[in-house]
Order: sequence, then C-alpha cells, then structure tokens
Amino acid sequence: MTLKFPFSRFKVIDKSMEPSYYEGDRVLTFNFSKLKKNDVVVFRFSGQFHLKRIIRIENGLFYVDGDNKYVSTKYRPIKRELIIGKVVFKY
Repeated sequence: MTLKFPFSRFKVIDKSMEPSYYEGDRVLTFNFSKLKKNDVVVFRFSGQFHLKRIIRIENGLFYVDGDNKYVSTKYRPIKRELIIGKVVFKY
C-alpha cells in the first residue's frame, strides 16, 4: 500500500520554468487537486521529479511544457498517476 500525503515540498533545480519559478525556489504541492490547463505540477519521470505547466489535457493524458522554451526538456504526454501534485505556493 502506498501512503500519499496531502502536501509535498520540492526545490526547483533548473531554469526550465523561468521566469515563473527560478532555480533555488521552493514549492509546495497539494496532491489531491483537480488538474486543469495552465496548472503547474510536479511529476515523476525516469526516477526524477520535474516541474512543468499543463498545456493541454486530452484523452486522460497531460501534455506539459516549461515556461522557458529555450531550455525546457520536451516530454511525451504523461498519465495522471505520474503527477505528484499541483503547485499551490512558492517560497
């Protein structure tokens, strides 16, 4: 059984979401949110956590991208179960 907490904390480690989120910023996610276009989410992919914005939701798949198009890695559509939570606070 996997225990899921309502909130999680993460540290931004790259420049892919600038100017909205800078390297070194910390974010708090709410892990039980209904997700929609333009929400910023943390998801797990290839054993690492990533911070991206939802740009489209189609057929139950989430299309995500970084705000900084020059350095953001492109991802294939991701399933809901890979998303940890929606960013609700930056500090």
